[in-house]
Amino acid sequence: MIDIGRKKLFADVVYTLLSTVFSQIVSIFRTLILPIIWEPASLGVWNLMNVLIGYGANAHLGILHGFNKKIPQMRVQEQDLERNEYKDSVFWCNLILGIILGFLVFIASFWTQPVYALPLRVVSFTIILQVVFVYYFSLLRADHCFELLSKGVALSSLLSSIFILIAAYVFEDVWIVLIAQMLALCFVVVYWWYKSNYCFTFVLRFSLVKDAFITGLPLMALGLIDMVFLSFDRWLIVYYFPIQTLGFYAMGVMGSNLLSLISASVANVLYPKMIERFALTNSVSSLHDFLLNPVQVTASLMLCLISGIVIFVPLVIRCYLPKYLPAVPLVEILVPGSYFLSFSALAGSFIISINRQKYLMLIQVCAIVSSIVFDIILLYFGYGILGMAYGTLLCYAISGLGYMSLAVYFSTGKVRQILQIVIYTVLFFVVTILALQLTSDHVSLTATFRDQLFLSILRMLKVFVVIVPLLVLVNRTYVVSIWKKLHIWLAK
Repeated sequence: MIDIGRKKLFADVVYTLLSTVFSQIVSIFRTLILPIIWEPASLGVWNLMNVLIGYGANAHLGILHGFNKKIPQMRVQEQDLERNEYKDSVFWCNLILGIILGFLVFIASFWTQPVYALPLRVVSFTIILQVVFVYYFSLLRADHCFELLSKGVALSSLLSSIFILIAAYVFEDVWIVLIAQMLALCFVVVYWWYKSNYCFTFVLRFSLVKDAFITGLPLMALGLIDMVFLSFDRWLIVYYFPIQTLGFYAMGVMGSNLLSLISASVANVLYPKMIERFALTNSVSSLHDFLLNPVQVTASLMLCLISGIVIFVPLVIRCYLPKYLPAVPLVEILVPGSYFLSFSALAGSFIISINRQKYLMLIQVCAIVSSIVFDIILLYFGYGILGMAYGTLLCYAISGLGYMSLAVYFSTGKVRQILQIVIYTVLFFVVTILALQLTSDHVSLTATFRDQLFLSILRMLKVFVVIVPLLVLVNRTYVVSIWKKLHIWLAK
């Protein structure tokens, strides 16, 4: 069995988490500043263009998904020559597909509304850079170069935030700010190229590309469903509501997406290691340690962060962003949804690594259909944009709990443990939400910012008094271990 190295694994997780936390802090700052500079309509266009850039990351048609699985397998099977040819072939094929998609988006910009035309033309070039960025990300992750990977992610967040905010302050046009974002992405790609010393010989072995495509096709289908899953609510808003409403909704979505990066960063570290372990052992039970413990710790961290954002972000909006006041209830609904997204990232990586991804597609389809039906019902009864937010929360919950239940079933085969995990998961979420709701009356909306800040801190402490003992109880094994190590360290 491959020795993954606990110290190396721990270091990789630390590097990734630190870069993610740093990126989140920078991104949250950018998220708070952009609404000050922009009107809701501009923020809505910005958010929609970034959805399309996210779509562009899938221009590889599933080839990169197959690459993500094959490279770790080839390493543990010591197929170095074929691995290099695989790497080169996928790189050039990925780049060609990105250029084709970028060209199609550029052409489509001439048949759209004027407000979207120039932004779409910038997006067409950004997509080409995006596919190279995603390729480097996948290759560095597959080669366990998490230190370099993390530095690039942190640099991307820092540069993009600086460039975006400067451009947004100086220029009013969204398309110019998109150019600034594209330049930041270009810098990171060049940085990874320079530091990684990867050299891509122009090789296009179609047998290897075909193999990657066949391996990645189911994952591509899952990726397409994921794209619909994470963005269908915004398309419905574009259809049913004014564009300003999309700007309000974007505040909650951005907060939820930022928090979900924490579990995604842990999943990025564990995913190639899961594939390597499974390639050597062909045993699902050998991956057990990669599932329950990380999920348990990550979910506990998520509840604490969710509480902080639900308490303090509305405070900032009320005091400094009054034009975004309609976004406050949306933040309070959508941000807690990132708790369930944290299960999707880790459990989904586990299920994909054991080649059971077809079940994930079924869960995603059920989540999307349920959410759309729920949205339509709430819209019919006049709940408006809040109904859309509740529908999205339902979608996140079905997906996260479904993924987690499926992963636990494949890992242990015990229905009792599935029920236990689901009950604990929902119970802790409900307790946290109740604690937030019961303490909401402690904040006076008419008080000064200083007084509101003090009352919000007091509210946060009261919420922690409720949820922290529960989280310590669940993670008592880790708490005892850390306490023993601290005691030994102090004794020395």
